[in-house]
Amino acid sequence: MAGLLVATVGSAVAAALGLGLARPVGVLVAVTVVVAVAVLVLRVWVLAPLEAALSGLAGEPGDQGGAEEDLARIGARIERLRQQRRMSREVLHLSQLGVAIFDDAGRLKELNEATRDLFGVTVDPADLVALEALRSVEVAELVEAALTGESVEQTFPLGRRDLSAHAVPVREGVLLWVEDVSGQREAQRARADFVANVSHELRTPITAVMGYLEAVLQDAHRIPDDILPLLKTVDRNARRLRDLFEDLLRLHRIEARRRELPRSLQLLLPVLQEAVRPAADRAHDRNQGFSLSGPDALQLPVNAEALSAIVSNLARNASAYTPTGGTICVEVVEDGPGARIDVRDTGIGIAPRHRERIFERFYRIDDARSRDVGGTGLGLAIVKHYALASQCRVTVDSEVGSGTTFSVHLPG
Repeated sequence: MAGLLVATVGSAVAAALGLGLARPVGVLVAVTVVVAVAVLVLRVWVLAPLEAALSGLAGEPGDQGGAEEDLARIGARIERLRQQRRMSREVLHLSQLGVAIFDDAGRLKELNEATRDLFGVTVDPADLVALEALRSVEVAELVEAALTGESVEQTFPLGRRDLSAHAVPVREGVLLWVEDVSGQREAQRARADFVANVSHELRTPITAVMGYLEAVLQDAHRIPDDILPLLKTVDRNARRLRDLFEDLLRLHRIEARRRELPRSLQLLLPVLQEAVRPAADRAHDRNQGFSLSGPDALQLPVNAEALSAIVSNLARNASAYTPTGGTICVEVVEDGPGARIDVRDTGIGIAPRHRERIFERFYRIDDARSRDVGGTGLGLAIVKHYALASQCRVTVDSEVGSGTTFSVHLPG
């Protein structure tokens, strides 16, 4: 039993810390999950059977000498186990994190008060399947997936709340923990709305400034030589501001949908040819080699808008961070029922310490170089959100000084 406890808690620790990477659950919640797991496993698989066994022994005095001392010692152990069990129940039910455990048949064995509150459980749900016990399709799907050995997570609305649920396989069952993230999601929406409103309001005067500058620069021969460089600098920075506002608004539109983008069967190459055109033109201006290749007849269910934005941003980044004379290659490769789109370059590469953060907004590997290439710092954040919304994923493989490969994995 000790081995079972260690193995189960160890699995849950790894799953909790791993799943917390990209979600607002965080380290504190991961620790809470570990405590809750230990409580559940200790109670269900260790304390109850051991207490029953010891109670049986207490009722059968031994034939050897010292039987009374043995019985007293066993009685003390039983009392300690009862105290630990009471404490375990208190810890479990005082937790603000919803915790439930299902057996290997998907039937509910334990849940705490927080879970009852989150899902409005008013009757005894013991031995019911997830859908019957918690009346949530999303939770039922998570438990079903975890029963196959997969650790899964999902954020979904339930009534007026936003819940973040995680299901991980444990020995002979599934552990589920659920957190109410309504406050965090509301703060995120308020921030996104504020940024979008400010960007929209500032876009109008920037557009006017650019219009006047364009009119003035058309008669550049009439502008004094010492003034012309200043006007060109103003024009260049006005365009960067316009691009920044456009990217912020694009991110807001992706996040505001809160649903997966619709997909339809598309020939991949025509979508990609249009997507990489700006990057190919830029590569030509910088004396870089640029190529696009792949099967002509390959079709997959994709969202053309999302795929175009993803590959366009990756190809432009590849050109921006590749020296003059380098090469950029976009290649479509069949991968099982789906496909993989590789965007390879011979650029400066990405150090390992940066790879976990490159998809964050405004994160820059090299501020000076980023200013030189004129990026907004939002390209990879847009890639990340479009990928999440269109059921694909993006991975990166890079070596400093030898180049980078971003791979877009498309499901079949």
